[in-house]
Formats: sequence, C-alpha cells, structure tokens
Amino acid sequence: IKISLLQKRDPPAHIQWLKHIEVNGSKEGEDGLPYIKVLKINVNILQLKNVSLEDAGKYTCLAGNSIGFSHHTAWLTVFE
Repeated sequence: IKISLLQKRDPPAHIQWLKHIEVNGSKEGEDGLPYIKVLKINVNILQLKNVSLEDAGKYTCLAGNSIGFSHHTAWLTVFE
C-alpha cells in the first residue's frame, strides 16, 4: 500500500505520517488527545509492505511550515 502527499507549499512543509493506536483499550489519553504512533517523518510517501490485519486503522498525514498546518486522515481496512 502506498499513500502519497502532493506537496505544494513554499516553504516546504515538515511532514509526519501518524497511525492512531489504542493503549490499554483506550484511543485517547486522560487529556483527551488521541494516542498516536509516528510512522515516518519528512517523506512524501507512506509505504506499508506485507499488510496484515494489525495495519488496519486510522492514519493521518500532518504537514506544516511557517505559514500554517494541514492534515488529512484516512481509514485503512484490511480483509483476511
């Protein structure tokens, strides 16, 4: 699976690919913020190889520079 970001920002954006995860059965911490795992930093393409059921879930691409931030989220569904 490849998910790509088409970057049209000047100055170039700092990019983070995130996966939303559960910790002890919860998707959010006590502060209300989601638990996330940073997968990649400063690459335009997130590539998942040998995808398994564990890879299913919510993914977010966060991009930002001195002008501002943007994010897009998608769900990956994996079938057996």
